[in-house]
Amino acid sequence: MIGQFAFISHSSYDRAFVERLARQLRSDDVWVDMWDMDVGDLLVTKIERAIETASEFILVLSGAALQSKWVKYESNMAIIRLLEDADFRIVVLRIDDCEVPLRFRPFLYVDAPNDPESAISQTQAFLSKRRSSEQGREILYRRQFVNRAEEVGLIEQYIGDPDVRIICINGFFGIGKTSLMKEAAIRLWRRPQLAIVELSPAHTGPRLCLELCALAGIDGPPDGASSEELTRASLLAVESLVADARVIVFNKFEGVLDEDGSPG
Repeated sequence: MIGQFAFISHSSYDRAFVERLARQLRSDDVWVDMWDMDVGDLLVTKIERAIETASEFILVLSGAALQSKWVKYESNMAIIRLLEDADFRIVVLRIDDCEVPLRFRPFLYVDAPNDPESAISQTQAFLSKRRSSEQGREILYRRQFVNRAEEVGLIEQYIGDPDVRIICINGFFGIGKTSLMKEAAIRLWRRPQLAIVELSPAHTGPRLCLELCALAGIDGPPDGASSEELTRASLLAVESLVADARVIVFNKFEGVLDEDGSPG
């Protein structure tokens, strides 16, 4: 469920300013780690969930923030969220004389270096205006995809190559691999139907076969089926999905690879 609160990303060195900002914005509802994290919370999971359900991501930008690994991680998550949801907003709030990196310049809504009162009032005004503009209307979630045309083009090229049977997209967690795949499918097929399998180390033999059969809507092999029967049933399921114009996607393929990089 999408909430109506702002996630504040910041360096711990800017904690005093963020506490003031958060108190001023409390009526607008904010998520700040110093308030909303309980002992025992799984940090990464709680942060990802908060960004996923926030309506705004406020980046308190400073020299210290640019050196923070946590701020980098959180801002990467926010950019991915923005690619998928055009109603989500990233709000960069510069509070010192740091240089604004290129990736953050489109989101520089508040530029008040060394003027905390102005920074807070400008941020509060922005959120108040955004909240009031949303009253009485249904928020529309639209596709938005920027600066990935070259990568999407490569995927399209490989899909159209008759000599290519499998396309693997790899990279660090959180860089938008799934978004790339979905965008390529949307551009290539008018109404793509995705058959997505979330792989894990347990997806070997019967489990993978049964999941493919379930996606294809066909009966799976009986209990105790041989490896040859499992293979035939899996191939039949894949053929059925392809015949039904389904795009088959295997997520987290690394989960079924052994130490040599071969499927286990």
